[in-house]
Amino acid sequence: MKTISKLIRVAGSIGLGVALLAVSSAPTYAVDGATECTQIAAASVKSGAALTAKLASMDSDFSTRLASIASRDTTVDAKVADARTKAMTAFDAKVASMEAKTGLTTDQKAAITTFSTSMHTAETTRETAVDAARTTYRTDLIATVKTHQTNLTNAATTYQSSVAAAFATGSTDCTKADGTAIAALKASVKTAKTTFQTARSDAKVTADIQALIKTRNAAIEAADAAFTQAVGTYTATLSTALGTTASSTN
Repeated sequence: MKTISKLIRVAGSIGLGVALLAVSSAPTYAVDGATECTQIAAASVKSGAALTAKLASMDSDFSTRLASIASRDTTVDAKVADARTKAMTAFDAKVASMEAKTGLTTDQKAAITTFSTSMHTAETTRETAVDAARTTYRTDLIATVKTHQTNLTNAATTYQSSVAAAFATGSTDCTKADGTAIAALKASVKTAKTTFQTARSDAKVTADIQALIKTRNAAIEAADAAFTQAVGTYTATLSTALGTTASSTN
C-alpha cells in the first residue's frame, strides 16, 4: 500500500536524519553534550510527528480499501443480476416461440413445458451455487484483508514505539557528552526499520487471496459444468419429443 511505502520512506528519512546529526555534531561531542541533546530532541519531535501522521494516513487508507471492496461488490452484483434477467427473458421468449408453433401435439406441448421448468430449475441451482461461492469468497477476503491490515498496524505501531524508545534513550545518553548517543540512536532506528520491513513482508497475503480466488473459481466452474450437462440432457429430451435435432436454447 502507498502509505506503508511512505512509512518506510519516513523510516529511511529518520535514519538519514540521525546520520546527518552524527556528521554535523562531531566537532562538539567531546566538549558539549548539550548540543547533541538539542539535536536529538529536535529530531525526535520531527520524527514523532511524521510517524503519527503516516499512521493516521495508513488507517484512512485501510478504511478506503474496505469501502472500495464493498463498492465493487455492489457494482458486480448489479451487473450479474442484469445479465441473469436478460438471459432468462431471452430464454422465455424462445420457449414462447416454440409454444406458438402450429401443429404441436398435446405431448409436445407438455414436453416444452417440462423443458422450460427444468431449465429454470437448473438455472436457479447454478445461480445458488455461484452466489454461495461468491459470498464465501467475499467473506473470507474481508477477513484476510482485515487480518493483513491489523498485522501492518501492529508492525507500524511497534516501529513507532521502537523509534520513540530509541530517541528517549538517546536523550538520556547524550548528557554523558561522550559523543556516542547519536551513533547508538542511529543503530537503534536502523534495527527498528529492519524489524518493521521484515514484519511487513511476513504480513503479505497475496498467496492467501490467490487461494481464495482459485477456490471460488473452481466452485463456479463446477456449477457451470453441472448446468451445461443438464442443458444437454433436457435439450435432447425435448428434441426427441419434437422430432428435431438437439440444440441448446439457453
